[in-house]
Amino acid sequence: MKTEYTPEDLACMTAEEFELCREAGHEFRRNLTHAVMVMLEVPGSWDMNGEYAGEYGGLFPVQIR
Repeated sequence: MKTEYTPEDLACMTAEEFELCREAGHEFRRNLTHAVMVMLEVPGSWDMNGEYAGEYGGLFPVQIR
């Protein structure tokens, strides 16, 4: 399983691949979360947080507020 992701990798991933990454453990989920966060552009006044252990409800790996 990959531990580094490009925008193309993320765009081509299936739901099953995302679930496999989540089930693979903390390191894989963290790497996927960070790959998504690096690619997002948000206004400077917004906060972006990665979810690593279901602390925001477990539905989304990245929270932006």
